[in-house]
Amino acid sequence: MVHAIRIAVAAALWLGIVHLLPADDESAQPPFYKRNAEAIKESLNRNIDYYSDRIEVSPQSDRLYSLRGNTYFFNGDFKKAVADFEKMQELDPAQEASNWRLGLAYYFAGRYEDCSKQLARYMDYDDKDRENGIWIFLADAKEKGVKKAREKMIRYSKPDPRPEFGKIYEMFEGKLTSDELLAAIQKQIEEENLGKRVQEQRLFYVHLYTGLFADAEGNHKLARTSFLQATEYLWPVGKRVPLGPKFMWHCARLRLVEYDRKDEAAKSKPQK
Repeated sequence: MVHAIRIAVAAALWLGIVHLLPADDESAQPPFYKRNAEAIKESLNRNIDYYSDRIEVSPQSDRLYSLRGNTYFFNGDFKKAVADFEKMQELDPAQEASNWRLGLAYYFAGRYEDCSKQLARYMDYDDKDRENGIWIFLADAKEKGVKKAREKMIRYSKPDPRPEFGKIYEMFEGKLTSDELLAAIQKQIEEENLGKRVQEQRLFYVHLYTGLFADAEGNHKLARTSFLQATEYLWPVGKRVPLGPKFMWHCARLRLVEYDRKDEAAKSKPQK
C-alpha cells in the first residue's frame, strides 16, 4: 500500500505541476516559471529521491535510470542526467540510436561535440525530425559559430509530419526571419482554421525555437522574450502529453533560469 501511494504521489508531482499556482490576475503576476519555481523544484527533488530509492532496489532497471535522468534534466542537474542516460543506454544498447535525450543533456552540460555525435545517430532512427537537425545546428553553433553551423546543416529529403517545423527549419537555414516565421505560422493557423490546442502547439514551438536561435546568435533580449512566451503555454507539461514537449518546455524554462542567474551574478559584482 505504501509503495502504491508513493507511486501515485510521484505521478501526481510529475504530471500536475501546471496546477500549482494559477494566476488570478495575469497582469499582476510574475511569469509562470517564476511563481512556480519553488514548487517545481520541490516536486523534482522528491521524484529524484523516489527514483534513487527504487534504483537501489533494482539497479539493472534501464527504465528507472531513464526516469531519473529525465528528472535530473528538468532539475538542471545536467551532468547527472548524462550519467543516467548513458547508464540506461549501457543497460539497453538497443536505445542508443533513439536516445535524443542524451544528446540534449550533452548540450546543456556543455558537451557540444558529444551532443552533435549523439544526435547524428538519431538520424538512423528518424530521418524526418527537423528538431534533431536543429539541435545539431545549435551544438555546432556553440563550437563554430552560426555561419559555419549553417553550412553543415542537414538537408532533409522527407517532410517532417508536423507542419510548423518546415518553416522553423527555414529560419535556422537563414531563409526566414523570426518575424516572418511567426507570420507564416499565423497564416497556417488562419487558413487551416485550427482549434485552440493545435494553435498553441504550433505557437509554442515557434517561440521556443525563436528563443533558441536568438540565444545562438547572442540576442539574449529576443531569446528571453521568446522563452517567456513559450513557457506561458502550459499544454506541454499537462497530463497525457508525450515526453518530447515536456523536455522542450523545460529547455525554455531552464534557459530563463540561467539568464536570471547570470543577471543576479552581474548585479552582485562590485562596481569599478
